[in-house]
Amino acid sequence: MPAKKLLTFSLLLSLVAVASLLQGCKKDDDGTTEDFRDAYTGQYEFTVASYYWTINTPTSYDTNVYVGTITKFVPGDVEIDTLIFNNKGEEISNRITIKYAPNLAIAPVLNEDGTFVRESEVTFNREGAFQDPNTLEFIVATKAGQGSAQGAYITAVRK
Repeated sequence: MPAKKLLTFSLLLSLVAVASLLQGCKKDDDGTTEDFRDAYTGQYEFTVASYYWTINTPTSYDTNVYVGTITKFVPGDVEIDTLIFNNKGEEISNRITIKYAPNLAIAPVLNEDGTFVRESEVTFNREGAFQDPNTLEFIVATKAGQGSAQGAYITAVRK
């Protein structure tokens, strides 16, 4: 009789384990797994306030408005990221691609709360956050060499 109880207990434990696995994933009504990045993708209007400075010259400022996109990251997007030090092997499932101006894009790692994983080294800095799913603010700054730097403060509003 103990073998029968052990078999029954094993089957019950297996059913509980399978039920737990099935409950662990969030599913949409159509059966696909939910992706938190979906709330942020789309077409945006980007206001790019940029600056450039060098030693012994005044800082120059410029502001431009562009229509661009925010999409889920795909592997080829690392090639268009203007901050070339970005390819650190982070999970693709947590990245987005932001094309904010002609020939300018970044591919930051995005936390579920809408903030970027801050990336900063001696030659560049990138950080930002969605204020809500329709509004984004971020900075991109790079040193062009000793004695010069350039960067931009960018705001984006969904169109």
